[in-house]
Amino acid sequence: MDNSRDREAYFQSTVATLLEDGTSRTFSGRVYGTISRKVRGRSGFGFDPIFVPRGESRTFGEMTQAAKNKYSHRARAFEEFAKWYLLPLDF
Repeated sequence: MDNSRDREAYFQSTVATLLEDGTSRTFSGRVYGTISRKVRGRSGFGFDPIFVPRGESRTFGEMTQAAKNKYSHRARAFEEFAKWYLLPLDF
């Protein structure tokens, strides 16, 4: 990506569940942002030192775990699952 002008990116996590009746459901969460031109920060792993979430100037690698968690694509996927799972069942 050295010469790339378009540095927009997103990360997505998807949670899947299979019900006893064979029905499956998926729930996704995304975090949008850009790819940094330099590696910045030492926290986290994988893409953390190069990914800057939208609305931030820091990479995930420069953030505390608490700050990073507010953008978590994994948490967003599980929140969607929880909203669905915790709905009252209609019998």
